[in-house]
Amino acid sequence: MCEDLAERSARAPQRALGQSRCARQGAPPNRWSKAPVMLHCAAITAGNLVFQSAFGRAPQGRGNRMSRRLPHERQPPPQDASRRWLIAGAGALAAGVGLAGSAWGQGTAPKTSPVKSPHQAIIDATKRCETVGNVCLRHCVRLTRLGDKSLAECMRSVSAMLPICLATNKLAAQDAKALAALAKVCADVCRECEAECRKHEFHHVECKRCAEACAATVKVLAAL
Repeated sequence: MCEDLAERSARAPQRALGQSRCARQGAPPNRWSKAPVMLHCAAITAGNLVFQSAFGRAPQGRGNRMSRRLPHERQPPPQDASRRWLIAGAGALAAGVGLAGSAWGQGTAPKTSPVKSPHQAIIDATKRCETVGNVCLRHCVRLTRLGDKSLAECMRSVSAMLPICLATNKLAAQDAKALAALAKVCADVCRECEAECRKHEFHHVECKRCAEACAATVKVLAAL
């Protein structure tokens, strides 16, 4: 009786060790003997190796959990999610078609050319006089402040030419009845400005450009 108890107590640690190892691999209960338990553990290990070599990963079990499911085990998305994706795709398609249609409509719309005034030549000539006249006036003012009094008369003639050309430009754009009467006055003022600017055209390019613009304006106004 005592010998049987001693033998059982000596075998108890070995059984516990075998059971703890096999429990991690999914072994059967403690009633199994030592040899079948070892064979069962070896079979589980061999099966794991075969599965891992075939699929590239370890099988799902108690000891090792698969981080991801296999492609054939993945569940399809819910019906609500697929419906939302379908609605979003339809909305994007409709928006793209609308943008394409608007772009095509803009590209094929006929271009309308601006209506030109019957006095467009007078408008362009007087505008040119106004542009170069302002440049010439600033140049004359700067030199006069520095002490050069030779451009004083040129500065006065340009100062008289600018407002009359501006008024003629406005009347020509409106096709006003008073254009013909004002055109004569404008031509006289432009002749005087041209004559004064010609005196300095070889020394000051601003005066040369103003003289050429005044001459072109006189020519256009004479044809009115």
